[in-house]
Amino acid sequence: MVNRVRRLVADGQPANGTFVYSPDPAVVELIGAAGFDFVVVDTEHASLGRREVENLIRAADGKGMSALVRVNRIEDVAATLDAGAAGIVAPRFGADAASRELAASLRYPPAGTRGACTCSRSVDYGIQDLASVAAAADEEVWLLGLIEDRAAVEALDDVLAVPGLDAVMPGRSDLAASYGVPGRLDDPRVTAAVEQILDAAAARPGIAAVVYATDAEDAQRWRRRGAQVVVCSIDYKILARAYAAIARELKAAT
Repeated sequence: MVNRVRRLVADGQPANGTFVYSPDPAVVELIGAAGFDFVVVDTEHASLGRREVENLIRAADGKGMSALVRVNRIEDVAATLDAGAAGIVAPRFGADAASRELAASLRYPPAGTRGACTCSRSVDYGIQDLASVAAAADEEVWLLGLIEDRAAVEALDDVLAVPGLDAVMPGRSDLAASYGVPGRLDDPRVTAAVEQILDAAAARPGIAAVVYATDAEDAQRWRRRGAQVVVCSIDYKILARAYAAIARELKAAT
């Protein structure tokens, strides 16, 4: 496994991705054909089963992209990585014991607690030797922690020190709710929290600063604040807006 996101970050290059909610691998293929570097397959908010996730990862691999997967539970990490995911996106990440346990589950012993399966997609169903794959997998895998509540922001130094953490991304919508201003993503308190997270990540070696952007202009705004990796919008949102724009043009033309 080669993690394109990790390689771009290590080379000081920008990396661009998008969320995927659709179960259709063709959507991932067109995202890759369009020139994106990675996708984040979302199992927290989207209705995606294990087999569908594996097929989306397979489609990303076919287009030279990396597939990160947002999971709800630590119990989902092993199967997701065995399916070939390049990394895990962890919601509500903090400095608590549960977050530390999840972080450890991404890597094989002795570095972590990942289970050793010798017949998964990640080892070509047993054709590759697990012993030769494990070391490389530990190096390539990526853990992206979502900072989504006020408590995590206030304990940011401890969060960034969690062993195994590779990157952090502010969750603006959840941060707004946590600060008591749900839906107000540009509230000064939310903006200050996002800037604090990005600044702290950029200042800490080994931790990448990731941001969710609604569009290219929003992405540029946060790149100026030090975000190296951008997750831009969601497949369904992009599709909906494209069709809405075409519908308006058609109506105007008639």
